[in-house]
Amino acid sequence: VCRTFLEKGRCKYGDVCNQQHTETLARLAPIHTHPLGPVSSWKQKKFFCDACGQKARQNEWYRCTEGCDYDLCTQCWGSLQTVALPAPRPTALGGWPANAAPDPDHVLHSEPACAPIPSTSPAPGSALGAPTVQPPAPGVGPRSCPQLSTDPVSDC
Repeated sequence: VCRTFLEKGRCKYGDVCNQQHTETLARLAPIHTHPLGPVSSWKQKKFFCDACGQKARQNEWYRCTEGCDYDLCTQCWGSLQTVALPAPRPTALGGWPANAAPDPDHVLHSEPACAPIPSTSPAPGSALGAPTVQPPAPGVGPRSCPQLSTDPVSDC
C-alpha cells in the first residue's frame, strides 16, 4: 500500500505508482451489512469488486452470503478487515444519518460518531413533549467513542 497515498490522499505517481491505493478507496466504499463469505474456484473468475470498483479476475474473493450481488476482491477484504468501523444505524428520530446510502444494506464506511442522545423533555420554545436531541457528552466524538469496536456491525 502506498504510504504517501494513505497519509495525503494523493500520490505524485498516480496510476503508475507501483504501490496499491485500494486501502484508502476501500475506506470510502460501501460496506455491506449482510455477512460476506469466501468464494473459491479452480478457474479464475471475473467479477466487479464493490469496494475498489475494479474488475477483478481471481480464484478467491468474498461474496454476500444472503444472495446480493456484492463482491470484494481479496485485497479489499484484507483492507476492510484492518480498518473496519461501526456502521451507521437509524437515528432515534427515524431515518438514516447523512452518511448512509439510500439502501440500508449498503452503508458508507466512514468515521464513526457517537449518536446524539434523544430526550423527551421539551426544548425551550418547543411544543410540550416534542422530542429533542441533546449533544453528546463532553469528550465523546468520532475519535473518542468509549466503546469503539472494529466489528463493522457493532454499536458505538
